[in-house]
Amino acid sequence: MLVSTVLVGMLLRLLAGGTAAWPFWIVAFVTLGILLLGWRLVARLISNRRPGSETQPAAAITSSEASKLE
Repeated sequence: MLVSTVLVGMLLRLLAGGTAAWPFWIVAFVTLGILLLGWRLVARLISNRRPGSETQPAAAITSSEASKLE
C-alpha cells in the first residue's frame, strides 16, 4: 500500500508538470510511512501498555443469565 501510494503520487506529480528528484521520493516515502503506518504502531504500543487491555473476546450472556440480572 505504501509503495503504490508513493508511485501514484509521483506519477501524478510528473503528469502535473512537477519534478520528482530522488531526494523528494525518499522524503515522500518516509513521510507517508509515518502518516500511514506510524500512528498504528503508536496506537498498538499504547494499547499494549495499558493494564487490562488484552484483546480477548467478550463472553456472551445467555437469556437465562440476562433474566437473573433484571
